[in-house]
Amino acid sequence: MLSNKILPPELGELKKFHGHLGPYVVVGYRMGRLACGLLSARGKKLRALVRTGSKPPLSCIIDGVQLSSCCTMGKGNISATNGGFLPRFLRARRRLR
Repeated sequence: MLSNKILPPELGELKKFHGHLGPYVVVGYRMGRLACGLLSARGKKLRALVRTGSKPPLSCIIDGVQLSSCCTMGKGNISATNGGFLPRFLRARRRLR
C-alpha cells in the first residue's frame, strides 16, 4: 500500500476523501480535472452527470469526480444514475460528452 508521504498532494487528498486509492476513483478524479480545464469551470458553475450506478467499483468514479470538480450531492450539481459509464459535464451552454 502506498504511503501518503510518497503520494502527490492531490492523490493524498483523494485517498483521504475516498478511503483508499483504486483505479476507478483515480479515473474519476482525472475526468473531473480534465472537464474543469476544458470548460473553464468548477463548483457551482459546473454540473456533472455520472452514469456509473451505485455499486462499487464503478461507483468509485463518483468520488473522484466530486473531489476534482467540486460538484457534490449536497450542492445538487452532481447526479449519479445507471446506464452508461462516462460522465457528462455541463457548463451553461457548453457540454462535454
